[in-house]
Amino acid sequence: VVHEHPQYMAATDLYSDVLWEQNKPDEALLVLERLGANGVGSVTRLRKLADLAVRVGDDTRAKTYLNKVIDRSRSSSLGQMHDYLQLAKIYTKEGRHEDADKLTSRMKKVVNSADLDFARAIMGIQREIADNRVDKARDKLAQVFDNQTDLIAKLETDAQTSLLEQCFAAGMDKEGFALASTISRRSPGKALLDRIKVSIDASKARKAAQGANPVETERE
Repeated sequence: VVHEHPQYMAATDLYSDVLWEQNKPDEALLVLERLGANGVGSVTRLRKLADLAVRVGDDTRAKTYLNKVIDRSRSSSLGQMHDYLQLAKIYTKEGRHEDADKLTSRMKKVVNSADLDFARAIMGIQREIADNRVDKARDKLAQVFDNQTDLIAKLETDAQTSLLEQCFAAGMDKEGFALASTISRRSPGKALLDRIKVSIDASKARKAAQGANPVETERE
């Protein structure tokens, strides 16, 4: 159906989902991209394209799709904090701190003031980690957990996953695994499960490189 009747976009969406579930994100991304201009009218599909680009490590494509998601959803109920945090993370990794900071002003139309404060805190932590100031990142994460416990519990799973990623990147594995447990009880989709797995695997690799006890790492 996908190849012979490309106008049936729902079939393409399903096909890409199946490919991703089979751990073939590269193929899933290509399948969706074949829809071309017809496929970018949907914010949901654009967000899936962005998530797939993040999953395969293609920051260039991820930035393109995330910017399109933000542009199309900023004046509607479809906007999500997750999109801004994902894009800020890429900008920060590239050293584009000013561009990352500008995202907070664009986010004002999407989230309330409490969520905006949380997003700013996460973006600050992203910057500390990108600049290899891990101790400062840990301090800021501790403040987030101390001051915004109720908010964290109410966040959407994708925003919780952004927090989880920073926990593992900063070596706060206990907090990261606690968030993973919380998120797993809310039936997350493939995109979030992959982000969690990548974060945990990266943490294990860092511990192995630092000579951590492999038994303790596996037990976690």
